[in-house]
Amino acid sequence: MAHLPLSRPQQASLSRAVAACAPKVQLTLLQRLLGVWRQRQHLDRLPDHLRHDIGLSDAEIAQEVKRPIWDVPHTWRR
Repeated sequence: MAHLPLSRPQQASLSRAVAACAPKVQLTLLQRLLGVWRQRQHLDRLPDHLRHDIGLSDAEIAQEVKRPIWDVPHTWRR
C-alpha cells in the first residue's frame, strides 16, 4: 500500500474524523478517501496529450494533486 504524505496536524484531523464514525462507516470513508487519492495520483501521471484532451494545465493538475485527500467538492459528499 502506498504511503499518504500527511503532516502531523493532518494525521490527527483525519484520525479524529475516522474515530467519530461507526466501524462500517469508517471502512467506507477510508475506501472513499483512498479512491480520491488514487484518482489524483492517476491525474498526475497522465501523458501530455491526455492532459490537453481534458483541458487541464500542468498547474491545475499540480494544484489538484496537492489537495488533502479529504478535500473534495461538496457535491461528492453525501
